[in-house]
Amino acid sequence: MHELNEMKIEIRPIEALIPYARNPRVHNEAQIAQIAASMVEFGWTQPILVDGSNGIIAGHGRLQAARQLGLSKVPVIELAHLSETQKRAYVIADNQLTINAVWDDELLRIELEALREDEFSMPLTGFDEAELEELLSGEEITIGGQTDDDAVPDVQAQTIFTDQFHHAQLHERRRSQDNRPQVSLSESVHTRSGAFHVCDCLLHWAAVRDDSLSYAL
Repeated sequence: MHELNEMKIEIRPIEALIPYARNPRVHNEAQIAQIAASMVEFGWTQPILVDGSNGIIAGHGRLQAARQLGLSKVPVIELAHLSETQKRAYVIADNQLTINAVWDDELLRIELEALREDEFSMPLTGFDEAELEELLSGEEITIGGQTDDDAVPDVQAQTIFTDQFHHAQLHERRRSQDNRPQVSLSESVHTRSGAFHVCDCLLHWAAVRDDSLSYAL
């Protein structure tokens, strides 16, 4: 039996990380916005995986979301034991193995209904409004995978981004009323390409200082 490799989580500067130039997985702006909103709600739950030279193996979307949130450091796990061939393979496997899973529609519906009853911000589950409506109504639904960059116009990405953070903001208010830890947000949020900006009313809370976004490792 192959022994498990020992893993160590480290905090490294974003600028030191090198995206894989041939990464075949595309993250459009709408999805990056969802990842960013998830980070604000849940904190960091998955470190970025890198090789011995800081080359990214998995976590390109998380890196882009971190840039969008204005972070300068991120948690990483170094997988220096992988060969060049293994790294290439894992870039693909890390994404495809997740896609190969399927939902138990009934259990998913039960969980979504419970979240709705708890007044949780439903878009933070990753489903859009149309999907949520069909899932909760009991109708059969085909949930699509990742779309190409040009499949989602900038205007739509801006709307989704703003909505995601708006839902997260409302949920943070509810959590603060329960005396739970609240994320402190302060700097401006923007995409790396500058394709869209969040309206001023969200800027007071929709960006993160490095020392205020908790790393849920």
